[in-house]
Amino acid sequence: MTGEQPAGAEGLTEEDRELIRRAHHRLRKASQELEALVAPRSMRGRWEPVVAPPEVVETVRSQLSAAWVALGRLQHELLGWPAGDGSGGPGAPAPD
Repeated sequence: MTGEQPAGAEGLTEEDRELIRRAHHRLRKASQELEALVAPRSMRGRWEPVVAPPEVVETVRSQLSAAWVALGRLQHELLGWPAGDGSGGPGAPAPD
């Protein structure tokens, strides 16, 4: 869809759809990885969760933020949705 006005979901090529699928998958994976680090479940009789090192949490948090921004960019470019600046996404500070 290069050089054209985005037409919404009905105007997507199979390549465009694959790009969006991959972006959603990357976002889900990053979210699940962060959840596993900051809110692990204990498994009775197996192990107790341990606190992840801050640098590991920050790395995964950065990956989540990057995935959020990349998905927003694709949605803007391919679907014509309003461009976001990344604010309000994962890792953004809470509103006052």
